[in-house]
Amino acid sequence: MVVVVYYSVNLKKLDEVKAGYIEKEFDVETYALEFWDTKLQDAINESIDINLIINGLKSNPENTFETYAQQLGISKVHHFMVKGNGVINAITEEYMEVSVDEGSVNIATEFIFGNSVRDSSGKVNINEFENLMDFNMVSVAINKQIRENIIPQLVGRAIIGQKIEFVGAVEVNEENMENLILRIILVQSTASNDRN
Repeated sequence: MVVVVYYSVNLKKLDEVKAGYIEKEFDVETYALEFWDTKLQDAINESIDINLIINGLKSNPENTFETYAQQLGISKVHHFMVKGNGVINAITEEYMEVSVDEGSVNIATEFIFGNSVRDSSGKVNINEFENLMDFNMVSVAINKQIRENIIPQLVGRAIIGQKIEFVGAVEVNEENMENLILRIILVQSTASNDRN
């Protein structure tokens, strides 16, 4: 007695399989543009006054972290989306020093990297991503937007003594709080024609 077992096999051409894989690849540029137009705008609207953060980090950092910061997992690094206004005190190759009511901050104009904007927004959930590389590439694309579109607009017209309004992301490591000067990754700014 012979038993014939029939297996159903669905064969596909290699080109068809590759095409299907490509369609599923994460489009980081599209995601970053959508983030910029929608999620980031929500974060800007919810941003916290920089003076409140500076004062809070001096007087009660734990409460400030708990109340205002975004945090990824159990990291010691905390992220804030902040807003403020002040006067440009100094312009260097790497940053602009801006005086605000509670001290001064540095607005980065070079070395725009890291995850500060992505994480301070609180609008990008790591669980939405299939892998960590896609999650990190979002930051790369966001930082590229800042370098190419946001920083040049400010640098091209900024002068010492000028008044400025800004919104940006700040990263604070709770293990490195001594002599802390906040470094802001800019997402929005308006420089006045008036000088202080």
